[in-house]
Amino acid sequence: MKILPSFILLFLTLLSACSSPPPMVSAFNLSEQQPVGSSFMRVTFLGTLNIPALTIDGHTVHELSDLAWDQDDQLLYAISDQGVLFHLQPKFDTSGNLIDVSFLSAYSLQIEQHDAEGLSLVKGDNGVQGDAELIISFERDPRIARVTPVGEWIADEVLPLPLQKADNYQSSNKMLEAVTWHPYFGLLTMPELPLKNAPDNQVELYGPDQQTWFWPPNPAPRSSVVALENIDNTSILVLERAFQDPMQPLIISLRQVWLSTCECNKGIDSVYLPLAEFNSSQGWMIDNFEGLTRHKGNRYFMVSDDNGHQMQRTLLVYFEILPNM
Repeated sequence: MKILPSFILLFLTLLSACSSPPPMVSAFNLSEQQPVGSSFMRVTFLGTLNIPALTIDGHTVHELSDLAWDQDDQLLYAISDQGVLFHLQPKFDTSGNLIDVSFLSAYSLQIEQHDAEGLSLVKGDNGVQGDAELIISFERDPRIARVTPVGEWIADEVLPLPLQKADNYQSSNKMLEAVTWHPYFGLLTMPELPLKNAPDNQVELYGPDQQTWFWPPNPAPRSSVVALENIDNTSILVLERAFQDPMQPLIISLRQVWLSTCECNKGIDSVYLPLAEFNSSQGWMIDNFEGLTRHKGNRYFMVSDDNGHQMQRTLLVYFEILPNM
């Protein structure tokens, strides 16, 4: 048998690697029983994409923690745990279903930070292009910062007093997981789990001027709040994840919470309504969903964090909340 010289083998290996097609974004079904256009509980599925570990401007697309939609610039922002801001452009068919997404650019946060988790924005729907400011919440060191779309620091937000001390949290990995800028209430945030001195049977949302709202957590074991988004002037959308260990089902839930019904600072429960609950033991091909953003009307994006693990997926889901009956 003839043996090829080593330099020829190296050349053929490199040629084969270069000719391999790059990983592609592909359509994905969360359930065989729930194709695009179908409804489950109070949501309608409008497309799901499986996003591979692409490389954009030297940054790998993985561990996406949250999303924010910029209406003026028609951009979808995503933040990773490592503090990388990705600029995305979703694509829709003539029926308004999500069919593809392009990654345009990536920028590292130009601030000292640990474990970026929550993302929101202001001035993204004021008719002026290029003036949006992104709001990012962090774990490890509790902090909320404003940055430009390319990651330049603008200012830090003043946290409510109970959230300022790291010792008040259950752990360094259970800090400011979720944040949103509400058009009526302003900056809203909450830790992944209740603070150490808080009752176990309620979660707590913090707003400006020491405002707080309470409601019971999802009854699924080890349920935690991982994302917030606006619905209207009186309510928010809350994303919760319940995970115990790989041998137990993963449960992802969406709830609408009305804030206007609560007497602030008095611990009165807010009114809430379950919108959807996805249980991996019931055939749902879900993953570690951690991020939300409103697109338009009652339509939202939701993204999963793959934890940088090959066995997990980065899924971008587009859905619509059905109106109250």
